[in-house]
Amino acid sequence: MALFARCCSISNLGMFGISSFSAVINPPQTCILAVGGGRPVLTPATDCDVSVSTMMSMTSACDARVIDDQLAVEFLNTVRDVLEQPSLMLSHCPPAATARSTYDLEKLFAK
Repeated sequence: MALFARCCSISNLGMFGISSFSAVINPPQTCILAVGGGRPVLTPATDCDVSVSTMMSMTSACDARVIDDQLAVEFLNTVRDVLEQPSLMLSHCPPAATARSTYDLEKLFAK
């Protein structure tokens, strides 16, 4: 089968109380992002203090004939960065704290 129809899907089972899962790719998908539910986690806030943060898990399954491992990791890192800093959706500049040089997700679906 020719890989001409490229698409990426999101599967969210977090609303059913599932914390993490692995989604399965169905043709003609090239990538699927599995989003689990949020859960409270203790995180260090200062030297002597802790705070409660909401954490969620995301996994992705990609067709290796279309998307290589490095590109899949860059995609997940970008999704994480945008969820942690929503203002990134308004700019095309990466945050100063990261070493990644681009947020161009269109290259995921380029030839």
